[in-house]
Amino acid sequence: MSSTDQHAITAFLDAGGRVSRVEGSVRVSEAELLDYLASCGVMARYRAGDSRTYVCQGKRMSMSKLVALANEHRRSHELPPFAPKVAIRYSGPR
Repeated sequence: MSSTDQHAITAFLDAGGRVSRVEGSVRVSEAELLDYLASCGVMARYRAGDSRTYVCQGKRMSMSKLVALANEHRRSHELPPFAPKVAIRYSGPR
């Protein structure tokens, strides 16, 4: 670690900053993510035919943006972050 990094960390801690150990991420499906957001009062709905496939808070959002939004809520409650489950489908040789 460089001395600049050490000084920055020391200054952060001296100013009252704290370091929290975050548990590993929690894998969630699309449905689980939408349910969690709804439990936080944030409604998101699917919108087909668009690269940003959801509408949330009046804005078009991608799945990654919804995960980031959910993680903001989780961070405020000191919960581990979400990571989306990725469904890999094999369609056989082409």
